[in-house]
Amino acid sequence: MFLSRTVALHSAIKADNVLGVLSYNVRVFNVYSHLNTDFVSSRETIDWVVSQDADIKCLQEFYVKQDSEIFSTIKALSKEHPYYHFEPTVTNSQGAQFGMAIFSKYPIVHRGSLQVKKSRHNSILYADIVKGEDTVRIYNVHLQSMSIDEKELTNSNSETFSKNLKQLLSQLKHGFIRRAAQIDNLCEHLERSPYPVILTGDLNDMPYSYSYQKLKKHLYSSFENGGRGFGFTFNGNLFFLRIDNQFYSEGITLSGFKTHNKVKHTDHFPISAEYSLE
Repeated sequence: MFLSRTVALHSAIKADNVLGVLSYNVRVFNVYSHLNTDFVSSRETIDWVVSQDADIKCLQEFYVKQDSEIFSTIKALSKEHPYYHFEPTVTNSQGAQFGMAIFSKYPIVHRGSLQVKKSRHNSILYADIVKGEDTVRIYNVHLQSMSIDEKELTNSNSETFSKNLKQLLSQLKHGFIRRAAQIDNLCEHLERSPYPVILTGDLNDMPYSYSYQKLKKHLYSSFENGGRGFGFTFNGNLFFLRIDNQFYSEGITLSGFKTHNKVKHTDHFPISAEYSLE
């Protein structure tokens, strides 16, 4: 069990009439000055997301400012994906909005969200998308953060390591409790879905966690059944973390899964998969 969750050795399978799904934590498109210089990184990140031909794009930590030349991201993405579901969790005084988004080439016939209590930055969206005669429910998930300050942890000296470790363990415990409640709520909801399900996003949890195990009771892991290698998705000093995932239900066939580990625009690597609706 632990081996299959850690490393995969699959190759893509040719399939007809596939539905391509991209998931990416875009880290607010690097809008903050400490992430950017003259917004070059922002333009590169937005351009990369727009250029991908996936049928459905699920974006976490999404950012939009409609009157901005660079950050009018809904306008840019909706040119090729005219159907979208965006729910802001924060709107600042300048009118910029932060949240989650699902963009689709195919019509969205129903949409909604699950309340994530006591969080302005985490959310769960869903959208029922119709392709031909098939309907599939897409979940875009961003669960409670792991709250790890990787610089403090990796740069600690002998005097501060113990203090930082205790603080880290306390933060991890807090995150585990929050994510457990969020994942329980999510699983109750997806059990009632009238359609096959594809779930994707930033779980902020490892493949050996309660969250991952609970999802595996309801869904199949796209990485385990179609990935290759270790599939680490965190772009940072703690490079060995795989916290971004895709899952799918009965009624769907997976033909391939990919971690885009050469795409280093944010602190997460994008992941994509192709599915066939049975």
